[in-house]
Amino acid sequence: MNCKLILFALTVSAIVPSFGQGTTGFTVVRGKDRPELINDATAYLHLFRALEQTQSESDLVFSRRRQALAKETGLGGPQIPLLLATADSFAQQGQALNWRMAPGLERQAARAKMTLQLVNQLQQALGPHDAYLLTEYVNGVVKPQVTLYLPR
Repeated sequence: MNCKLILFALTVSAIVPSFGQGTTGFTVVRGKDRPELINDATAYLHLFRALEQTQSESDLVFSRRRQALAKETGLGGPQIPLLLATADSFAQQGQALNWRMAPGLERQAARAKMTLQLVNQLQQALGPHDAYLLTEYVNGVVKPQVTLYLPR
């Protein structure tokens, strides 16, 4: 009887979502466990940021890394420059947004709106098949890599 009760408790605990709630005042959402809880704006923000040059990268290393990441999405040919141009536009608009708005929820909302507008433009330029490939990459690769710390 106790074995059945323990098995039931283990089964329930595996099914019930765990958001890593501790005493820190944050809820942790791990994309690897629950990718459906990561919204598209956040996932594309991470993708576009991954396509930016870091301060420690040489231009050659940046170019190679960026091309490799863009190819990993499943896009090819003329679609890769569209993705990279969108990532560059994201970086430029993001910098302008940072200068105009103080940190906080309004800036986060404005960044999410900007990101989704860029994604819509990119998907229209890519066409249905390539937009699907990019969406599958974001859902299957990017979202599982994201961890969010949400205030309770």
